[in-house]
Amino acid sequence: MTYRQHRDAEEALDVFEINVDNGDGEDDEISKRLGIEDVVSPDGHVSRWKKWQPVIWNLFEDPYSSRAARFVAFASLFFILVSITTFCLETHEAFNTIINKTDLIWNDSLPDLGPQYEIETDPALTYVEGVCVFWFTIEFLVRVTFSPDKLEFVKSVLNIIDFVAILPFYLEVGLSGLSSKAAKDVLGFLRVVRFVRILRIFKLTRHFVGLRVLGHTLRASTNEFLLLIIFLALGVLIFATMIYYAERIGASPNDPTASHHTQFKNIPIGFWWAVVTMTTLGYGDMYPRPGRACWSAPSAPWPGC
Repeated sequence: MTYRQHRDAEEALDVFEINVDNGDGEDDEISKRLGIEDVVSPDGHVSRWKKWQPVIWNLFEDPYSSRAARFVAFASLFFILVSITTFCLETHEAFNTIINKTDLIWNDSLPDLGPQYEIETDPALTYVEGVCVFWFTIEFLVRVTFSPDKLEFVKSVLNIIDFVAILPFYLEVGLSGLSSKAAKDVLGFLRVVRFVRILRIFKLTRHFVGLRVLGHTLRASTNEFLLLIIFLALGVLIFATMIYYAERIGASPNDPTASHHTQFKNIPIGFWWAVVTMTTLGYGDMYPRPGRACWSAPSAPWPGC
């Protein structure tokens, strides 16, 4: 609510300021809003960097600052959706081709010929991803260049996600022409690291006020979340302990190894059953059984089953 009131108040003030101020007053107010009113030299001149730095920063950072900023925000949103769609399509069989390659592998100075299989993705998807990464790279470089506080920019989680999502693509392109075993191992690792691209979905928080409000709400509700986690942990600990001893006594009260005849061999294993039950998932992979536990005898059922 506070965030929305702040945004509404800014828009209302903008309307009043445009209607009241005329001529130089409007320019002074715009300069004040952009944060460049204090960089004017005594002779009345403003350096180009001090003048355009906040303008470019707001262009890429605040979609509500101007029409051009909204256009940049829509472009960024478009490339985010295209990148995520491409990432999902790369896993579909229709866009993958299995190629049988037989390479000469040297192992302890002994050649070993064996079939080698590689999965080749449709080049069209690679080109589309390349265009998206090019846009994200330009956007990232512009934002880091015109950022008013470089340290805060580097410490931002969203900016770290941007960098981590961009870097593997360039490393993969640079190593794709190498044929050494080390290069192939690195390429295999980079293909696994591709999943960080899905984290770009969090960049949508820059373009939707509702997501920002949700982020502020989660941050403000940290204590309540911790209380919920503590309450759940207490229940898990208590019920896991109870089910462990109940199953142990039910299997054989006088047998010290009775816990090995049940699914609940120890209390930590019971944590899983307690969590699944308390959260109403109910997978059914673990559940208490009355009487003797004869669910998984290694050779034959237990007597009386």
